[in-house]
Amino acid sequence: MLEFDYKAFNLTEYDWCLLDKNGHLAIMMIGGQGGIPKVLVELNHATTDIAFQIISSSQIVTEGSIDVDDFQFTLEHLEISKKGFYVYDATYDVLNRYTRISSPKKKLHVSQISQRYVDVLNKYRFNGVFQDSFSI
Repeated sequence: MLEFDYKAFNLTEYDWCLLDKNGHLAIMMIGGQGGIPKVLVELNHATTDIAFQIISSSQIVTEGSIDVDDFQFTLEHLEISKKGFYVYDATYDVLNRYTRISSPKKKLHVSQISQRYVDVLNKYRFNGVFQDSFSI
């Protein structure tokens, strides 16, 4: 189970990357409200660059879909899902849970990214499956 730190990035926009138990990737957007795994604080927030680098190096390979009806999503959520990522956002939920905002039709798998990122991302994983998890 992931333990979250809610103070490390309070009121700051910060995106981080997460793997599920099937090796699929999600971008987690805190919007200044969500927590980050405590292990990220211990790693000196190393995964901010990882999330940005993986997104930047990925090409649009699929279609994306929006998973919530009443969220004022941005084009950014959908564009990231078109690159194979699930996208979760903490600003949607008053309990600071991450809510899945968009999903890819074709999922990016951990085997498709550089091993240097995988080594860090394997230090914390979501034990569930993004496809089945509307909130984390």
